[in-house]
Amino acid sequence: MSKYQFFRQEQDPASVTFLLMSSPSFLSEKAQLLEQGFEVVGDYIDAADDEEAIAKFRSGMIEPLSEYTKATEEGGLYYFLSGVAESIGKRLKGEKAPR
Repeated sequence: MSKYQFFRQEQDPASVTFLLMSSPSFLSEKAQLLEQGFEVVGDYIDAADDEEAIAKFRSGMIEPLSEYTKATEEGGLYYFLSGVAESIGKRLKGEKAPR
């Protein structure tokens, strides 16, 4: 098993990258990412290969990331307006809105 460390720039899920911690260039690459504004995401992940590490990262991070997004002012406003639009759409179609 190898150890992988994941990084993300701000809260953009598309900016996620990772480094293999056993690589001889790990520390210098990590320093470069941090200088570019990336932040370490969570703890390291043990995995047999890159694909497994990515799968473990996605399975453990998609929900917390969406919950974090909902907790921001912008995310809260987005989800509130989405909920209102969905409710209005259902009412216009004659469906009952959930209570």
